[in-house]
Amino acid sequence: MLAGLGGVGAAGDASAAATTVDDAAATAAEDTGTVASSGKLFVTSGRGTTYDIPKGWVGREADNGQGLVYERPWAVGNQGSIRIMEPTMKYPEGYVRVYNSAPPNGQPIDVFGNPGPPWDTHISQL
Repeated sequence: MLAGLGGVGAAGDASAAATTVDDAAATAAEDTGTVASSGKLFVTSGRGTTYDIPKGWVGREADNGQGLVYERPWAVGNQGSIRIMEPTMKYPEGYVRVYNSAPPNGQPIDVFGNPGPPWDTHISQL
C-alpha cells in the first residue's frame, strides 16, 4: 500500500518514497516547515535503491497498487516511463522497468538502453 507524499510516496519497507531535494535550502526549510526545491525528484525504494526522476515527469500509483510509475505528462501506454515495483514471488528484490518513447506504447529497455525481453528489462533493485 502506498501513502501520499505530494500524491506519490510510500509506506512499508518494500515501497518507494519520493523526495524533492535542494541542498542550498534544505536546512532553512526544516526550520520553517516548508521544502524549497530545485525541482529535482529522487525516489528511493524500500530496498534502498535511489532513482533520479526526470524533471517534469508525474508520478502515480501503479495500476496493480504494488509500486510507483513516473512518466512524461504526454505518455501513451508505457511510453517514456519508469515503473518501480515492490517485491513479488517472481522478483523477490523488487524491480524497476524503464520504457523508451517508441510508438505506439514504448518498449522496455535494459541497463544499456536497448529494448529487450522481460528477463533483461525487469531490473533488480539490489
